[in-house]
Amino acid sequence: MQEIKPTYVTFEQSKYFYSKGLDLICENYWLQTQTEYKRVYIRELYADETPICSAPEQWQVVEWLRVNHGIWISIDMIYEENQIGFWYCIRQSKEGDEAIQSDEYSTPQEAYSAAFDYIKDNNLI
Repeated sequence: MQEIKPTYVTFEQSKYFYSKGLDLICENYWLQTQTEYKRVYIRELYADETPICSAPEQWQVVEWLRVNHGIWISIDMIYEENQIGFWYCIRQSKEGDEAIQSDEYSTPQEAYSAAFDYIKDNNLI
């Protein structure tokens, strides 16, 4: 049986969504060290460390966007010439059926991440 591993959003995505109100209780948080930002399991934090923001999994952001902002993200598979690819579609329920569609990505996780970047870069919230 194949293990399903969680896929977390990037630090920049986490920081953006946090600034827009995404403040979930998560198992992982982003912490700033002297040289980088790192994702740490909440139980690994020391008493003197303060996390910057939560590090949600992709599915949590998808649900938060849908429930709180009426933004729907779907990932579709493309199968052409024995190759599989994935693309995202973003719909805003308040604006009807107009959709934003992406280029092709190698994995569904990459497509979700690109959708989050699109939302962040275009300030859709």
